[in-house]
Amino acid sequence: MSRLQSRIEAHQRQIVADLARFHRSDLYQLSTVRVLGSHHTRPEFLSKLFGPLLVNGQEQMLPEIFRRLDELQDKLAKLGIFSHLQVSLAATKENPRGIKALVNFVKRGQFFLKTLTNVGNGKGALTGLARARNVFGQAEVFEAGVGLGNKTWARGQVRAEVPLLAARAPAKLAVNACEHDLSKFVSCNETVKGVAAKLKTGYGAHELSYDLTTHTIGSLLPGASDRQQLLALT
Repeated sequence: MSRLQSRIEAHQRQIVADLARFHRSDLYQLSTVRVLGSHHTRPEFLSKLFGPLLVNGQEQMLPEIFRRLDELQDKLAKLGIFSHLQVSLAATKENPRGIKALVNFVKRGQFFLKTLTNVGNGKGALTGLARARNVFGQAEVFEAGVGLGNKTWARGQVRAEVPLLAARAPAKLAVNACEHDLSKFVSCNETVKGVAAKLKTGYGAHELSYDLTTHTIGSLLPGASDRQQLLALT
């Protein structure tokens, strides 16, 4: 962010603070939320986010409206599907105490693809990462990664993240698998598979998670130790 942009935003925050201080006892009705630039995002998903802001048409004091707008802007930023968002207020023509909120979005790219090649010290690896955001219009994230190499033969991971409870609780599910070539050390190969599920809430730093990982020893060579042979049988 440039110095000029920082000064402009600081000046805007000061204006908002002065406005809230001078009109803190006045009541206003926030009746409408107009959303611009929310392409590929479902209206019913956005209505769950904006619903608490309207409070059933009840009149509110200006500081309370600003507080709810700040909470909404923070929640929208955490979704990760917008590169820029701006929330502003404007007076309505029908009601002298009526206010409408204008929410302007600039969405992030829906699809991301990255590949990387590493060669050196007798090792070679090729990795790839693909990510899709907001495909079904509810701020979900799908990610898949794969890796191939001469030491770690194959590695893959699939991850999905979906916001629950009107974006207050992100849920994550990840599935991964990896196969290592350990023939130079213990005369065998190792396969690792795992599943992880997480639910994180915004009420403090609480996170509920569950992880399941399995290890498999196989492709034994004649030089494998008795312990490795026993692990391969279990």
